[in-house]
Amino acid sequence: MKKILSILFLFSIAFLVYAFNPIYKRGIITIDTVILLGQSNVWGGTNQAAPLTYTNTQVNTFVYLKPDLTYANTGRLQYYRQGLNNNQDNSGLSQVGPDISLGYNYFQMTGKQLLIIKYARSGSSLIDDGVGAFTNGLWQIDADSTRSFGLIHYRNLIHKILIPCIQQCAARDIKLNIISNIWGQGESEASAALALTSYTSRYKTEFIRLHEAIKTSLTPYNVLSPSFKPLIMKLHNSFTPGTRPSLALIKQSQDSICTYYNCQKINTDTFRKASDSTHFSAVGSISFGYMAAYYLANFYQ
Repeated sequence: MKKILSILFLFSIAFLVYAFNPIYKRGIITIDTVILLGQSNVWGGTNQAAPLTYTNTQVNTFVYLKPDLTYANTGRLQYYRQGLNNNQDNSGLSQVGPDISLGYNYFQMTGKQLLIIKYARSGSSLIDDGVGAFTNGLWQIDADSTRSFGLIHYRNLIHKILIPCIQQCAARDIKLNIISNIWGQGESEASAALALTSYTSRYKTEFIRLHEAIKTSLTPYNVLSPSFKPLIMKLHNSFTPGTRPSLALIKQSQDSICTYYNCQKINTDTFRKASDSTHFSAVGSISFGYMAAYYLANFYQ
């Protein structure tokens, strides 16, 4: 009898966990979702301690953990926990990106949970200028794998991250409502040896092609919000002098993208930087996440 009661007790506990955990809850639920893309300031470019407010398990923030791109179906839907599952695409667990504060503050502002699908690569490029080695890959949608060492980020994003995540969520009766593509990239192009004026138009053109290709790929899955559009992280002005000769041109292009899509941009000039003057400090990354949450809550609903 005791054995039967013990089994019934354990079954009851398991049922309660299943019934009240949003990840496993049956019955279709819809969760706001953002795609977080870019370079190292998205990936997590700094190794610094973060405030306890953000390092505890965030039960209102989910991530699609995908530390290995070798296989398509190895991702896992989890609660966000800095230091345990923030290592998207093999970034270090101690590295702090904007996701640390994005979901937390989005919930504070809207009362809604957020799923963050992050895919970023330090040093990646959007434009193939025909010269660079691109050891960290290209975002250009028709990039040549022989020139980008097989790291075609658009293809990886769609086929190894987004579609498997959508399918995994659907199997759990979770419907995604993707409200934005948050884009934090451009440092590579700003570092071009020559400040080519063509960069302004080329950067805008390639970003539009990327964003529209994402929309086209996801439209059949009915996961895009009617308000789906980019949210652009503008490059900051405090780089080490002389290291970003094309900085002004890329920032102009980012402004032009925002005009084209009538979307918001995050001014990062006041965000705290790490000692290398390139990456945000932990506090700067938290500011990035907070401002992204603010714009999402007020302009992307």
